[in-house]
Amino acid sequence: MNAEFSNQAGSRVVDAIISTIKVSKGYLTEVDSHGGDGDHGINMNKGFTIAREELDKQPDYTMSEGLKVISQVLMRLDGTIIRKFLQRTKCGIQRERKDQQRNNAEYVEEGVSKSG
Repeated sequence: MNAEFSNQAGSRVVDAIISTIKVSKGYLTEVDSHGGDGDHGINMNKGFTIAREELDKQPDYTMSEGLKVISQVLMRLDGTIIRKFLQRTKCGIQRERKDQQRNNAEYVEEGVSKSG
């Protein structure tokens, strides 16, 4: 199934990413505690909570704009490797889709895979 959606409707993708990270805070912290300092879920939750607050001030944001806000917030925070990954992911999607008005899951996946 390759249903297209507008960049505007893609804001729901951004909302889903934020919700998933916030719900997964405990799991991300647990996984990080096995090989790191155990603060990954806390830091990701903090960053995505701030991004959610910023996006709540912009009720009509597009997928591109939402991903940009997330990456900017994460880059502002003292960070971990994930912020670099998310920056590359956002840039990959943004590069692939910046001039497009229609999107679908295949395009998003392609942008992520080209983010290197």
